[in-house]
Amino acid sequence: MLCLRNKKIYLDIEYVKTISTLEKCYIIIDKKVYDITEFLKTHPTGYDIILNKAKDGVDCKEDFYFHNKKAQKLIKKNYIGNIIS
Repeated sequence: MLCLRNKKIYLDIEYVKTISTLEKCYIIIDKKVYDITEFLKTHPTGYDIILNKAKDGVDCKEDFYFHNKKAQKLIKKNYIGNIIS
């Protein structure tokens, strides 16, 4: 489900889990949703682990903050919305 409240986009985890392919991939980082499609094929460790976490609806907060500041800044440009609590 996707909804709009107070000019912010909210998505539920089940919806985010459906967008987990090489053609289009959303991940959850600290209860926020990001489109990381453009990074999948060039990610140094490959895309399998990322796609699996996306398909499972895992919050990738710890994985994300492991990355350097430059990578964190790049991903944040692809913010979509928040997870519905």
